[in-house]
Amino acid sequence: MAEKAIKAIQEKTDGAEETDGAESDILFSKMSFSKEINLARIQLGRDDRVVLDTMTCPPYKWICAIKYSKGSTYVYGTGFKINFPHVDCSVVLTAAHNLWDEQKKEKPRTITLKFPGEPSFEVDKTNFYMPDEYKSEKNENHDYGLIFYRNGSTTISDGFGWTTQISDRELQSRIVTVCGFPLDAYHIPPQIQDLKMSITGGEITNVKQYRLEYITDTMGGQSGSPIYTWYQGYWTVVGIHTTGTVGHNSGRRLDLQVIARFARVMDCQKALQSVRNTQAHLRCKPDSGLSYWGKVNCQYGAPGNFEKFYVYPVAMPPSLATADILPQFVIESVHHKYWLFYMDY
Repeated sequence: MAEKAIKAIQEKTDGAEETDGAESDILFSKMSFSKEINLARIQLGRDDRVVLDTMTCPPYKWICAIKYSKGSTYVYGTGFKINFPHVDCSVVLTAAHNLWDEQKKEKPRTITLKFPGEPSFEVDKTNFYMPDEYKSEKNENHDYGLIFYRNGSTTISDGFGWTTQISDRELQSRIVTVCGFPLDAYHIPPQIQDLKMSITGGEITNVKQYRLEYITDTMGGQSGSPIYTWYQGYWTVVGIHTTGTVGHNSGRRLDLQVIARFARVMDCQKALQSVRNTQAHLRCKPDSGLSYWGKVNCQYGAPGNFEKFYVYPVAMPPSLATADILPQFVIESVHHKYWLFYMDY
């Protein structure tokens, strides 16, 4: 089905008529649902989306519908699980505006998540995050959010592979897929378990530092969908779909800033100890008078401030990957922010 959608997108003409739209999430009034729905339609020429009947196999089983009630309206969106190492919870990425009540300037008390083939469940606002820059400015470069939860019906490590290491050159003109839960087929507010997933593909037309722009058809409800591509033998996420405008759709590119913030929220601090001597810990302390470099040595005994690090994954295979695909990491000192380890051969 993905191949069918991608082939259809490739056949689009450059001069196709475009339809105005807004951000890909949507607020549905309980009294005027059908009127609201037309505001979020971002269709570029012919509608090339494919509705999925079977959603319980990878990667579709990692994509969830999001819903919460806001006064007299409902907010719908999409999220997706990623394989995030060394945490004791499941990790879902989405758009920040799926987690933020702009009128009240606050998070909703709870949100409901629904994965294919699994019962829906609620997540409390203490378990989701979006950047302060989005709350204060609605800056699209910070339109990304994190949901972390523990639910016995799901496997913690289960999820998409992803990367922050794919270059601008590799991304330019690359075919990507956007898959989520659009709402244009409904004339009354749907129950979350009734939502149907659709998939579409298209070419990346513009690669920016924080944003990716691409030719796909998206509709209300698809904000927070994964932007993924075939990379190193697996479907790999490279961004989060957030916005539809005239002529293209766009999303937040996955980069170290996004992943580092998520790791800090989940308090992924580590003390790095020797395998041979478990009392020896890696230590990072600057030389006196030097602010731009420091020495790395070892501390014998219990780790202190200089022996704590954030270990950021920067590329992860999907949870179903075989052992020949290795994750990649960057290490940052907790005590000295922005001091990053690199390997020099």
